[in-house]
Amino acid sequence: MGAGTILHAAVNYPERIRAMLLVTPPPAWEHREAVKKVYRRIAAKTSPEKIPEFLSRIINLTPDPPQYFEETNPGVREKLQELRMAFEPAYYTRLYIDGANSDLPSREQISEINVPTLIIAHSNDSNHPLETAQELHNLIKGSDLKIITDYEDYKKTQIEIRNFLDNLGN
Repeated sequence: MGAGTILHAAVNYPERIRAMLLVTPPPAWEHREAVKKVYRRIAAKTSPEKIPEFLSRIINLTPDPPQYFEETNPGVREKLQELRMAFEPAYYTRLYIDGANSDLPSREQISEINVPTLIIAHSNDSNHPLETAQELHNLIKGSDLKIITDYEDYKKTQIEIRNFLDNLGN
């Protein structure tokens, strides 16, 4: 949701955006239509009072963080799932309704963005397809795309993010 938010800000308020860091952009444009349908079905079955069993299963099936992270930091997935299940049930209703009503700005609008941009993507994340990150990279002039495939890439990317942010002051 952060990548979509900053892209909309950059399109609508370009004078306020000095740089962008886009981490795992979501499916967009024609690829988003299937996601919107699923989100609408989920939202229609959620409740602000309790997390329904089917949604609990969806939350627990989400492979987040990536497997390489779990292998290096055993137990992180379980802890993340515990935290997700502790969210207020209304959060999930809003999340799916808003997710169904959102998309990235148009390709044409994004192609007008001209600020330093670092795009981070995972090589195998069906919820945040690499294709979207690659297309954003092609649309945003001078952007840089870093693809994470394993824990070593993840660690290198942390350094690249720091360097990206440090270089903004120059």
